[in-house]
Amino acid sequence: RLRTSHVEDPMLRAARTLLGTSLAIVLAGASCHPSSPAVGAPDVQTPVASASMRGGVAILGVRAFDGERVLEEQTVVVDGNGVIAAIGPSSQVVVPAGVEVVDGSGDTLLPGLIDAHVHVRGADDLRAALLFGVTTELDMFTDVGLLAELRERESQGKSPDCADLRSAGTLATAPGGHGTEYGLRIPTLSPGDDARAFVSARIAEGSDYLKIVYDDGHAYGAEFPTLEPAMLRTLVEAAHDNERLAVVHV
Repeated sequence: RLRTSHVEDPMLRAARTLLGTSLAIVLAGASCHPSSPAVGAPDVQTPVASASMRGGVAILGVRAFDGERVLEEQTVVVDGNGVIAAIGPSSQVVVPAGVEVVDGSGDTLLPGLIDAHVHVRGADDLRAALLFGVTTELDMFTDVGLLAELRERESQGKSPDCADLRSAGTLATAPGGHGTEYGLRIPTLSPGDDARAFVSARIAEGSDYLKIVYDDGHAYGAEFPTLEPAMLRTLVEAAHDNERLAVVHV
């Protein structure tokens, strides 16, 4: 994962990641081949962060997709903090001394992908996602204890091989409704319950957005309880009042 900035809203950050502010190497046909830093230095120099860099990487001669266009023969320089320092035609980008150099010829560099509906069961899911170029996972319901554990590992820098995680935590559903059948003991909402208190509790647990179930099963021949329209409306309003998105399973 290569980041250029941190965005305060996790969903906006995820969207911007998809559009190219975070890049993942997705190899088209063959793996990249490391080469020595001094070989094939660009003949036209343009400014980069510094003339030398520790812990960075330069990808040379790669085909790059920036979210809108396919750019041929690009060189991408990333500093030791994972921030993109330079990107442009290989003939115009200076490769700083001290960086690892990767030959990207014949390969394609893509923006990090976002999987917008997953149910994370552990760190292995996030590792597998990253192997396929998915740099952000948007989880729609998981155990809040597991979520706290994964967040702690990420905050301590112990998950460099994992996709970033954003999660709804516990979803909002009726007693016996969809989401209660998976064996997790979760709070539910009946008519008259305090929807705003429910949303506040989810935010306190670390939910990045609110997942709401509004589904009685009739679309596929089933029948189970669901939330009332008034409860749905209040949940959405409460989420928005707390600057959270509300996503609804229907």
